[in-house]
Amino acid sequence: MGTGKLFAQTVSYTGGAQYSTGSYYFENSTNSFYLSNGISIQAGRFQASLNIPFVIQSTPWISYTEMGGIPTGGTQNGEVTQSGRQGGQGGGRGRNSVTLIDTTAYKQAGFSDPTVSASLTIVSNSYRRTTLTLNSQIKIPFANPSNGFGTGAWDGGIGASFSKGVSNNLMLFSNSMYWQLGDMDDLHLNNVVSYGVGVALFLKSGNVMFNTSLNGMTKVAYEFAAPVSINIGTGINAHERVFISANISAGLSEASPDIAIGLGWSVKF
Repeated sequence: MGTGKLFAQTVSYTGGAQYSTGSYYFENSTNSFYLSNGISIQAGRFQASLNIPFVIQSTPWISYTEMGGIPTGGTQNGEVTQSGRQGGQGGGRGRNSVTLIDTTAYKQAGFSDPTVSASLTIVSNSYRRTTLTLNSQIKIPFANPSNGFGTGAWDGGIGASFSKGVSNNLMLFSNSMYWQLGDMDDLHLNNVVSYGVGVALFLKSGNVMFNTSLNGMTKVAYEFAAPVSINIGTGINAHERVFISANISAGLSEASPDIAIGLGWSVKF
C-alpha cells in the first residue's frame, strides 16, 4: 500500500444523555430518554466519527434522525398523512391535536439508527479566532420504525459550521446542513435544511463556557410545522482530556418537544 507521512491522531469517546417530553401535535405526550455513544478520530484538520444511540420511549410515535426526534406517528404515519390532508398544514402550538390509538406492539427500549460523520476544517485562524468547517453525515437504517426509534430509511447530509470571536470572551457560532431524508411507508419526508445560530461566553481562560442558541430546520413534512427550539447550555473543561456540558431547551413549535434536558461529555484517550 506504500508509505507516507504519518500525522498525530486523537481518539475520543463522546456521548450524551437527553430526556425530553412533549405532546407534539398528538393528543397524548411522549417521554423519551436518548443516550448516544460514539467514537471519533481526529487527524490534523480531518475528523471522522461513529455514533450509536439507544432510546427509551413511552410511545412509538416519535422517530429519530441525526437532527433529533420528529413526530412521524411511527407505524401509524399514514394517520398523520390523512390528518394533514383533512386539517391542512401544521402551524404553531395550539393546533388541534391528532388522536392515535396505541395498537402497535413495540419495544420501549432499543438501539436507534447509527450515524457516520466526517468533517474537514478548511479555515482555522487562532489569531482571529475564526474557524470554518465542512461537515457530512450518513444515517444507516438499522432501527425498525415500528419501535419508534427510526424512520427505516437512509438519510444523508452535507453542510458547514462557522465560529468567530468578537471579543476576548465572546464568540458567535452558526451551522447549517442540507439533508436528504428517506420516506416512510405512508409519510413523505421533505429534504430539509437544518440550522443553528448562537453566542458563547468563555470564562476562566476559556475553561468555562455558557451559550445560548436557536436551532431548527425547514418543514420535514407537509403535515406538521417546522421544528424550532431555543437552547441554553454550559460546559467545563473538567480535565485536560475531559469536557462536560449540560443544556436545556424549549420547543417553539409543535414539531419539537416541549422541553428537553441534556448532558454531554467528551473524553480523549
